[in-house]
Parts: sequence; structure tokens; C-alpha cells
Amino acid sequence: MEIKVQCEKGKDGKWSIGDPGDVYVTENRVVWTFQGLEPGVVPLLDFQDNPPFGPFPRGWLTSSTITAELDELPATTAIHHYQLVLVQWKPDGSGGTLATLPHGVKIVRPQTTHEIKVCWQGPGSELKVEPPSCPAGGASRVEWQFEIPEGFFATIDFGSSSPDDAGGPRPLGPFAELHGRYENGTYRVTGQTDLRKAVYQYVVTLYSRETGPVFRHDPQIDNNGVPPG
Repeated sequence: MEIKVQCEKGKDGKWSIGDPGDVYVTENRVVWTFQGLEPGVVPLLDFQDNPPFGPFPRGWLTSSTITAELDELPATTAIHHYQLVLVQWKPDGSGGTLATLPHGVKIVRPQTTHEIKVCWQGPGSELKVEPPSCPAGGASRVEWQFEIPEGFFATIDFGSSSPDDAGGPRPLGPFAELHGRYENGTYRVTGQTDLRKAVYQYVVTLYSRETGPVFRHDPQIDNNGVPPG
């Protein structure tokens, strides 16, 4: 999952870090993405317990991201407090701390995966999406399972529009990212919903590799539920 951190340099030259808001971690890998940085400004994390990466036994950095991994999710919910830190890096070692912000992550064992089955047996049959409206709720794992013939593929499209209260265009709807894989002959797409309460309409389209679009279906993701933990 991804935690987006907005950073900004003011007109007075001082840096600030935007609050990412509540974060529920239900996946083993977490990526902090720092936006708005300049060359020489380096992001860091400083957990109160077991610094610098706290409950994450492994972590690595790039110029604008920090990735950390858990061996496994805990049996019970745990809240970990830490500092988001920006430092100035200089070859001569003269840099210093530019900005800090206290934050916390709640690590929870994910609830039952919400499964959405997309079934189509071929020309002349009906495209079925079950359930047509998925009551996911915040910080929930959702998985699409595509059962379609060989020679066809499917797309999920939330479009460029969003509900009025969803904060502007969201091409992936309530998901920061979606991951696809083949498993036991079925194509699966998974993602974790964010905490924004809204109902997202999306389109499932089936394509023939030879003739193009075949079917469209318009189900929903209902993200109004209560987060786990």
C-alpha cells in the first residue's frame, strides 16, 4: 500500500510536511511517497520504538520514497507512532533537519477479502458481475476474479469523474493502486480501499484480442463502511 506525503517549501524557504491523515496498514509492504521534494532534500522515518523503522524489520530508501516490509501482519491491532522527517543532505555533512511531523500507522490484520466475480462464458452469454454493488468500507481488501475464455481480457475503469465529495478526479476510485496476477487459471486484481466515504461507479469492459470491446458492465464500490480494527 502507498502513503502519500505532500511536502512544500514556503516563500520564506522553510519546509513543511502535510499530514497524510489516518492510515490503516493491512498489507505487508508499505511505501511512503514524498511529493514536492527538491534535489538534496531527503525523507526519513523515525519510529519511537525500535527506530528507525519500528515494526518493519526491513526498509530501504530512494530519493523520494521509503519502502518498509513486515514479515507478517500482527494477530492484534497495533498503533505505531513515528516522525516524518525531511533533512538537507550535503556532501560536506553540513546539512540539518528541515521539517518534522508526528504521525502514526495502525497495523491491522485484514478482514475477509471482498470478492467480486466477473464471469462470461463467451459469445451469446451474459456478462455477470457479482455483487453489482460491493459494500467494501474503508481500508478493506477487494479482489476481482475474472472467469473469462482465452483470447479475451478485461479492464476496470473508474474514469476521470468522481462523486462530488470524493475530492476531484480519482482514476482508480478508492484505490491508491491495483495489482493483477494469474492464479490457478484465474486472473485476479486486488487493492485496498482508502478511508474516503463515497460510492464509486466503475466500468468492467471485456475485449476480444481480435475484434475489440465486447461487453460493458457498470457496478459500484461502496466505500461507506467502518474501517477494520
